[in-house]
Amino acid sequence: MSTYPKKKVYIAGPIKGIADKNEYLFRAAEGYFKSFGFDVVVPLDISPYEHEGLCPGNTSDAGESNVHKAGCFMRNDIIEMLKCDFIAMLRGWEHFAGARVEFLTAQACGIEIISLDFHIELVGDMIRAIKET
Repeated sequence: MSTYPKKKVYIAGPIKGIADKNEYLFRAAEGYFKSFGFDVVVPLDISPYEHEGLCPGNTSDAGESNVHKAGCFMRNDIIEMLKCDFIAMLRGWEHFAGARVEFLTAQACGIEIISLDFHIELVGDMIRAIKET
């Protein structure tokens, strides 16, 4: 049994406009971190902010259905991310507004950030080092 405290990681990356919301890559990263004993938070598993009426920031009252907008998801994603010890950025994150917000928020709050710009299988040494800190 490990003597190190369990660490919690938030996986951040491209979602909007990606086929299947990039679930395959999120799940691959989740499985990898879990194999090292980490608690893992995947934004795809976080429920959107619940509210009445139109989504916050939506100024249209044209009778459109209240399908959640990005802000509804980001609100709860950020809350959960702030509970984590570090975030892991999936490749391509820098091209997506939501992932950039997560990156900047983590940076501003002093949360450790690692990049997964390479294959998940190659981050083993990095993960071992984080667990030992």
